[in-house]
Amino acid sequence: MRGRYGYDFVSLLDRAEAVQALGSELFAGAILDRGGGHLDPYRFSLGLARAAAGLGAAIHETSPALSLGRDGRPVVRTATGEVQADAVIVATYGRSGPLERITRRRILGINSFVVITEPLGAAGARILPRGESAADSRFVVRYWRKTVDNRLIFGGGESSAGKIPADIAAFVRPHLQEVYPQLAGTPIAHGWGGIVSVTVPRLPYVREIAPKIWAAGGYSGQGVALAPFIGKLLAEAALGRPERLAAFTDIPIPRFPTPAWIRRPLVALEILRGRISDRL
Repeated sequence: MRGRYGYDFVSLLDRAEAVQALGSELFAGAILDRGGGHLDPYRFSLGLARAAAGLGAAIHETSPALSLGRDGRPVVRTATGEVQADAVIVATYGRSGPLERITRRRILGINSFVVITEPLGAAGARILPRGESAADSRFVVRYWRKTVDNRLIFGGGESSAGKIPADIAAFVRPHLQEVYPQLAGTPIAHGWGGIVSVTVPRLPYVREIAPKIWAAGGYSGQGVALAPFIGKLLAEAALGRPERLAAFTDIPIPRFPTPAWIRRPLVALEILRGRISDRL
């Protein structure tokens, strides 16, 4: 990071320093990034929506787009009307159903799950004492941070799309307890999950899929930071300035097999392979 990009905010932590920074005995070391940060993605989404509305954007939450075509200009059709536009940006993360299949052919959906504990009490003092967020380097990645009211938000465990555990808290708890065994008796207040769309190289698929119709998806777990930036570049491209977007459109993203009966076993096999590699 320093040599190639001139980024001087990262440093290596030895085992003792990692234990002190994380409050966990699990890791042999860590990388500390003092130039990074963390945020509440839900509040961030609301803020983006308010900013867009303040600039004149119309937001329709209950008008699903059913088809995408062309009538001289791009046109998006809904059940009760249609919108013609100079340009269209499909920002559905590849979860568009019949609306747009080009992006979806290049991504796979993997379920990811998160829990939040009840307040940790005194046990929370040693966990991330400086307020950083953390993630490990496993294929089935775990990631966590504390809240202002001393709860732990912890993500861990994955399953193939369409397969939701009956008890998300019980599904994630073994991952949490592996990192923090001292929290074995801590109640979990809530658990939830969603689909993370991944590509083969774990880089987003961004293309002009038809004249003046752009699409992006497959952020592979990096969307909170990366999607708003790519959104800015897509807006530039839609306005006739695609130069900065070329760094993404030039990335080769191969297609996955189309039939669902092939794609779903592929997801399950890839997760299994990742779990095995995590244990080696």
